Amino acid sequence: MKKIWIDCDPGHDDALAILVALANPEQLQVLGVSTIGGNSPLENVTNNAKNLLNLLGAQVP
Repeated sequence: MKKIWIDCDPGHDDALAILVALANPEQLQVLGVSTIGGNSPLENVTNNAKNLLNLLGAQVP
């Protein structure tokens, strides 16, 4: 199993990457998700990441 950390600015593409990573727990262990401002301000992308992880019920810091 490969351990990964996802550093992203979750819009459409990064949200999909998080979904794919979490959908493959036999191959990937997501150790954490961090955010950085990109196409949107830091506050927005951080809320996007938190909302996505909450929606999925993911236990990822």
